[in-house]
Amino acid sequence: MAGVFFSALMTMSQTRARLQYRYLNLTWVQLVTACFAAVTSIGMAVYWRQDAWPLLAAMVLGYALPVLLLGTPPLVKLRAPSGLAARQRRSVFTTGLAGIITAPAYWALSSSDRWFLAAYQDSATVGIYSIGFTVGTVGAVVSSAITAAWLPELSRDESMQGSNLAARKSDMTHLLVAALLIVAVAVAASGGDVIRALADARFHAAAAVVPWLAAGVFFYGVMHVGNAMLVMRGKLHWAAWAWLIALLVSLGLNSWLVPRDGASGAALTQAISFFLVMVLVWKAVLRYEPLPLLWGRLLVGLVLAVLTAVAMQFPWQVDPWFSLVLKLPVGLVFAALCLVIVAPRTSAIGWNTLKGIV
Repeated sequence: MAGVFFSALMTMSQTRARLQYRYLNLTWVQLVTACFAAVTSIGMAVYWRQDAWPLLAAMVLGYALPVLLLGTPPLVKLRAPSGLAARQRRSVFTTGLAGIITAPAYWALSSSDRWFLAAYQDSATVGIYSIGFTVGTVGAVVSSAITAAWLPELSRDESMQGSNLAARKSDMTHLLVAALLIVAVAVAASGGDVIRALADARFHAAAAVVPWLAAGVFFYGVMHVGNAMLVMRGKLHWAAWAWLIALLVSLGLNSWLVPRDGASGAALTQAISFFLVMVLVWKAVLRYEPLPLLWGRLLVGLVLAVLTAVAMQFPWQVDPWFSLVLKLPVGLVFAALCLVIVAPRTSAIGWNTLKGIV
């Protein structure tokens, strides 16, 4: 209960900090929280008890400490009426109801792969898959950071309005998609080498599922870019329907592919399910948002990402660390090309700004 309570407070505190442009403060708070929670957990395990309590205490501390460091609004403000019109209050309430559906649907969809693996395969397969899942979904950290900043910035843009609002949204969408593509390719290219470098040889088969899981994280991130626009339009119920449909598809695919293909079938199901959520959410977004998206550039960037990930997912050298070193220059070239192709306007602005600084 304490974890749920402080988790909600932490989300509100972080959103408030983003709306106040306190991004540097947020960075330090998250770093201090992560270090303090880790030290607390290890210290409790060493000097007190070796069970679930150190993990639970660290989790609650990780939620509560940002609230204390970032602060909360004065009680007087919290007690004052919101000033929202009746229609706006209904919109906020409806958004909350949709979130009640999407949260458990996401939990079930993202966890069902291991449920089915445990039911149809042996424990060794589940263990190997778990290693691949840990590495393949590491991009979710970057994805969450990107999308967490997107909603407050979008909210600020919406409040300012302006004739070029749609163009600004389109530019930011392209930049976020490019960033998510770069992260996905980086994970797909390096994941296998990282597993071979750090894990026992018995777990090296986990490298095969990393690209599919990295793709799923990419689709999930792009979905959240559109999801923020549905929130601003008060149309989050469309996202709830998208999650419910994808969850049913996920359960069906898992029951078909996991008994036949094992871990590969579970990873493929994850990618397909998140792809379906992304498509359905963006279908709803484009119904309400006349965004001038550059579909040709997005497609070229996606094809380039797929080709690069396919070429780099396998080891380039027997030594996994040397393999990573060989892949690094190619990855940097891909990242530069991806930014130029997918986000031409924002990358040009960034380049001109950098030249001005130099």
